[in-house]
Amino acid sequence: MTEYRNPYRRKAEPVLTQPQMEAIARAMGELIVKHVKPLRDRVATLEKTLEHAQADAEAALEKQADEFTLDDLSAMAKRAKESRHAK
Repeated sequence: MTEYRNPYRRKAEPVLTQPQMEAIARAMGELIVKHVKPLRDRVATLEKTLEHAQADAEAALEKQADEFTLDDLSAMAKRAKESRHAK
């Protein structure tokens, strides 16, 4: 079975012109720089915070639970808070 083709149908023109496509690409690049880069930096900060938390957790496992003092716990909380706010 052959497909019917209209011989009078014009070839489809591109919906966007080259300058329009370039403007869109430029805008997308600006959005990436504006939004994605800060998110990537934030992820790096969170990874560092996680590393500090893991180090504290490993130190806590090595210590006996009854050896913890309130000063130890406050120091861990303070370090976690500082690493969260450090950028």
